[in-house]
Amino acid sequence: MLKALRDTGLDRNTVVVFSSDHGDMDSAHGFEHKSLPYEESARVPFVVSWPGHTPAGRVDKRHLISSCVDLMPTLCDYAGIAPPVGLPGRSVRPLVEKGRAANWREDLAIECVDSRSIRSRRYKYSLFEGNEPREMLVDMDKDPGEMTNLATDPKFASVLAEHRRRLRARVEELGDGYGRSLLVS
Repeated sequence: MLKALRDTGLDRNTVVVFSSDHGDMDSAHGFEHKSLPYEESARVPFVVSWPGHTPAGRVDKRHLISSCVDLMPTLCDYAGIAPPVGLPGRSVRPLVEKGRAANWREDLAIECVDSRSIRSRRYKYSLFEGNEPREMLVDMDKDPGEMTNLATDPKFASVLAEHRRRLRARVEELGDGYGRSLLVS
């Protein structure tokens, strides 16, 4: 498809957005299915390309983007139309073209069948239904493989409390009844 756009000269007038469904775990952490908040499952590609408008090779690892909620506002922005009123999410266009956006989100909710998580720039906090450990806190900068649970480490008590608060706020904001039943007091 990209070759056809280049061959016909339409590539300069076409925005290409690539995303996908969630990944499978492929035995990471001993799991094979995708309904878990680990990065192997939750991280979804979101690539925007428009020659002459988007810098080639820019990779943004600072901003939290949700392909589910940011796709429609992004497509509307590039199409030059207003997104539907009340639509969640934001256009990633300023991030793609300028590398920054005013007041970008500080955290991102991850909803899975039996868990809820909140991902801040540095940490991911997850609550699981009936599993041990019930809570998991991971320093994504130091432990991108999510191998060390910091939820029981007293040195991270304030980080844990802050992420519990963030998850509670997000669950309440979304009206997530199932998430509400998982919350830790």
